Amino acid sequence: MTDLRSGHPVSPKEPLTTGTAFAAAPVRRKQQDRAARLYDEEIHPLFGQRFAEMVLAAAEIKPRSAVLEVGCAAGAITAQIAHKLDAESRVVAVDASAALLELARARVRDQEHVGRRVFFRTHPLGTKLPFAEETFETVLANVSDAPLPTAMLSDYARVTKKGGQLVVASPLRGTWLEFLDIFREVLVQAGRNDALGALDAYVSSLPEADSVAEMLEDLGLHAVEIEIEHWELVFRSAREFFYAPVIEHGPLTQWKEIVGREVLHETFLAIKDSIDTYFAGRAFAVSVFGGRFSARKPA
Repeated sequence: MTDLRSGHPVSPKEPLTTGTAFAAAPVRRKQQDRAARLYDEEIHPLFGQRFAEMVLAAAEIKPRSAVLEVGCAAGAITAQIAHKLDAESRVVAVDASAALLELARARVRDQEHVGRRVFFRTHPLGTKLPFAEETFETVLANVSDAPLPTAMLSDYARVTKKGGQLVVASPLRGTWLEFLDIFREVLVQAGRNDALGALDAYVSSLPEADSVAEMLEDLGLHAVEIEIEHWELVFRSAREFFYAPVIEHGPLTQWKEIVGREVLHETFLAIKDSIDTYFAGRAFAVSVFGGRFSARKPA
């Protein structure tokens, strides 16, 4: 499996047998490139794109602005942001994956004038941003692939200029609801109280809209606005669900950690059988709740 945001291989199915680190480097790069393409073509359109569009819809970009886009992935909206800029403005787009940033660069490279306004930077999402305080008039953050702790919001607020705008989009509690209900039932029937505690912690890691708004206000931001969207990802069977890239390379790893290796196979087999029983003859629709939060830093 490959971590699609960082592009680094994780427990590859086939061991590297090249014999030297120098020979292994091109193999790793190919893995990262394949992971980036998979993310861009299969995962982002189903999940990340919706959050990116929510962010873009709320962005208020003024003349002579410096804009920060956090979690730009393969640049699906980076060029659209750049088209909103005047000649004296710029956008800095950051993502954890160098391979995704290469795809993003290619998207804007051939667009007249746009490339001059866009700068890309590799940066691990969730860590402190490498920018000084009050650098950007507008900060746009798509954190669809990670929980939204207070530390991240604090850092986004830190680099926002006084009077500037911060817009963040994130999955909310209730995302994956239909699957998590079945997951819980299987764990209850198996008497897995330890795993039930881990499942509760996972559910709690997905924030509620009001708690995010309170975080922003506690950081001293004002004019906080909330927009919540609900959509569904539809699968024909449990097998299609578990093998869909948006699941397999997304939350599935965390769900497996909840179960533990000892009973992993039997637990997920029970979950698969439950899904196919409950949804026999109809699609398995799984909810996604997306929250967009916009706020301003006092002038």
